[in-house]
Amino acid sequence: MLPIYKYWQVPYHLAGCKMYDVLAGKENMETSYVMSKGKALKTYPALKSDRLVSTVVYDDGQHNDSQMNIALIMSAVKHGTVAANSCEVTRLNKDGNGKLNDARVKDTLTAHIRGIINTAGPFSDALLTLDNPSHKHIVRPSSIIHITLPNHYSPRKMGLLDPATSDGRMLEEVRSYLSTNVKVRRGDALSAWSGLRPLVRNPGAASTEDLVRNYMIHVSDSRLLTIAGGKWMTYRGMAEETVGVATKAFGLDNRVKSGYVTETLRLVGTHGWSRNMFIGLIQTYGLETEVAKHLSESYRDRAWTLFDTSVSLYVPFSFPFLLYLMVTVLPRHRTEVRYAVRHEYTLTVIDVLARRAYLFFLKALAALEVFPRVVDIMADEFN
Repeated sequence: MLPIYKYWQVPYHLAGCKMYDVLAGKENMETSYVMSKGKALKTYPALKSDRLVSTVVYDDGQHNDSQMNIALIMSAVKHGTVAANSCEVTRLNKDGNGKLNDARVKDTLTAHIRGIINTAGPFSDALLTLDNPSHKHIVRPSSIIHITLPNHYSPRKMGLLDPATSDGRMLEEVRSYLSTNVKVRRGDALSAWSGLRPLVRNPGAASTEDLVRNYMIHVSDSRLLTIAGGKWMTYRGMAEETVGVATKAFGLDNRVKSGYVTETLRLVGTHGWSRNMFIGLIQTYGLETEVAKHLSESYRDRAWTLFDTSVSLYVPFSFPFLLYLMVTVLPRHRTEVRYAVRHEYTLTVIDVLARRAYLFFLKALAALEVFPRVVDIMADEFN
């Protein structure tokens, strides 16, 4: 929802949203529309009514980036990649010609390689410095602050966006958008964190101020290939271009025989999934609707594997039954922890609570509450 406080802005913002609809094409979810002041205040009771003229509503997408990242890794493994978690590269070794030939990985591995692709995001310079200690940093991290508030601040299915903030952020200080009888308290914040966006400078650019607007691919003299910058929306194009550069830089042209499959490759979890899969989970395992939807949306068709593991080993088979919730206010199952350890390369509690279940980002105190229980489950899994 875009709250509008000047009449002339109604057609202006509606036109922008309609252009958004057109550009989305057949992938557009719903058509944008104008919502009257009365309907807006009924839908969004906490919204400030003073001087409110109307609102424009459009549909946008969101994704679970934690599970998206895991799905990418698992898809790569399915196609022959060897994945390892928590393996820090501590040294890069070169042959007599100054080309990289192996990497020392903390703390017990030396990996012999044809080439290295550096995809460390905001930390790309750490690997570039190992390759060349005199290297000038190319990453300019931009910090973005996120705060999670309780769901009584907004409707369950609708958020708020200010199209006219001073610096391009989604919202200014939150009090300015809410009714005066809604008190915003520091204690209402469920969690807060900072994300680092890796703005990059091309090493070949003459000026150190020349920042790349999207992403940059660079191959050093020792054949360290670095890709930095970019965003989720363009990750497939970035990946395909990187592989194309890598095959040439590492002398692997003869391995590419039938072109690339990047554009149409389906990720792990998507093959047997449908929007109604959660109904099957309810009917098979007696789950509450909210829990079933969470598992279907987070794991897609991998949710069946998650429950097969749990049922065969840890839950007496009877219908209907409910697995214990890790936290009563959030649909997180004990079995998700076991699944994360067995199938998602999880090694630490933080891996589970921040990088798989993302509970720390939604409700930090709840994550701390279940921390000891997650430790116990993981200890059992690791013997």
